[in-house]
Amino acid sequence: MGIFESERSIRKMVWLGAFIIAVMMALAGLGFVKLVNRGGFGEDKIRVVTQPGGEARLVAERLFISSFVWSPDGEKIAFPSIDINPWRFMWAFLARRNPADPQSVLGEALAPIKIWDMGTGRTRLVSCKGMPSVLRVGSWSKAGDIYVEALPPSKSPSVAGDYELGIWSINATTGKPRRLTTGYKDSLPRVSPDGDKVAFIRDKSHVVKMLCVTPAFGGRATKLAEDVRQLGFFGWVSPYEVMFASRPNLRSERASDAAIAIKVADTRTGHVRTLAKVERLAGFCPVEREVAFASHFTTGAGRQSFGTRFGFVNMDTGRISVSCAMRGVTIEYLNRGPGRSLLFVVSNPRRTPGRGDVFQSDFRGRMVRLTSSGDVDGLSTSRDSSSMVFIRKQRSGRLSLWLMRLPRNLPHNPK
Repeated sequence: MGIFESERSIRKMVWLGAFIIAVMMALAGLGFVKLVNRGGFGEDKIRVVTQPGGEARLVAERLFISSFVWSPDGEKIAFPSIDINPWRFMWAFLARRNPADPQSVLGEALAPIKIWDMGTGRTRLVSCKGMPSVLRVGSWSKAGDIYVEALPPSKSPSVAGDYELGIWSINATTGKPRRLTTGYKDSLPRVSPDGDKVAFIRDKSHVVKMLCVTPAFGGRATKLAEDVRQLGFFGWVSPYEVMFASRPNLRSERASDAAIAIKVADTRTGHVRTLAKVERLAGFCPVEREVAFASHFTTGAGRQSFGTRFGFVNMDTGRISVSCAMRGVTIEYLNRGPGRSLLFVVSNPRRTPGRGDVFQSDFRGRMVRLTSSGDVDGLSTSRDSSSMVFIRKQRSGRLSLWLMRLPRNLPHNPK
């Protein structure tokens, strides 16, 4: 009896130890999932930060990628985010599903859309069965549909180069998805002001990028132009006109320094006209019936040997007028500001290009700093230019989204 009792005790201890180890592994797995959901070690408790241009409010701190879009009324912001269901994660782990397919582990959608409401300050998840893996959000129609570039539900963004990237529309209320394009790598969807058409860029051969237009509710896509360059503004300037940049001839010996053309395509006739050609174009955006642009220049060696020129192009006549030049400044993410001002990110050429602080300029040489964090990696203003949203990218690679109200008049503290 003593031998059997000792064996039973050993078995109980073994089962108890196995149970404790299983519980610890489950808790460790849940903790890992929560860590990924949060976007890093430790949660950022700071919700409002005082910047030179005013108070910046935290919108989201676990962005999947540098992409977001304003709602038509300017009261909501949609963005793709990382959202992992911990229970599905543990079930997939225990069921030993295919580890090469993140969809089988990470839940229904690897990168779901989240919508932040400016009035309530709350964020809600837009999800539905069969939702694709959203890589970037493109535009938001007045009918309540968000147009995105995404992969089918069975594909993974980590191997996006091997699969087709299509244009989808997702209802902001119900989350119901609808696929618009298939068979190619399509990106940057832009819905027309009347909500009838969607313009996008199609990468057919990894070399030639085309401007295409398709009906907003599905249909055959029509090609309007080739040699499209993803630089600066891309979108609608009227219910039937699309503005875009055309890249230089790659056969040129100095293709990077060649003039880049700003063009407008008419969706009714298919005619494409060139507004202007600008050397070393850094960005452009429409301002009423004009196009504001910025271009870089160099004059020799030294700290003040480089800079940025600002100017306008008249959309009716094509006349170019240069307003001012700023030495020692290189910019990214040019956007329209309140009144006749512009917003942009001033980057340090000795560091990572495109990351710096947000500035505002009034085209008379005055430039005002709006942020001081030095890690802004994206910028966009609302349709009425009353607010701006910018992305901060920390050294660890963590992305966060911030909102700031813009003053109507340029402050009197130029930097």
